Amino acid sequence: MSVEVEDETEAQAMPDVAVIGMSGRFPGADGVEAFWRNLREGVESITFFTGEELAAAGVPREEREHPDYVPAFGALE
Repeated sequence: MSVEVEDETEAQAMPDVAVIGMSGRFPGADGVEAFWRNLREGVESITFFTGEELAAAGVPREEREHPDYVPAFGALE
């Protein structure tokens, strides 16, 4: 992580930070290591839905057919 500082005094006053652990839930990955591997390898982890799937899920037609609507979601298992 990089932080820009205005002057040397400000830089000296900033505490050191160490990341000692991470956890999370991510689409298409069962943990942090799998998440980073997917990012490195360009794995698409977003689920795209058809009009039929959206209709079955109850998404109104006006919403589904709006030009700015994106029929995608980062679904977790």
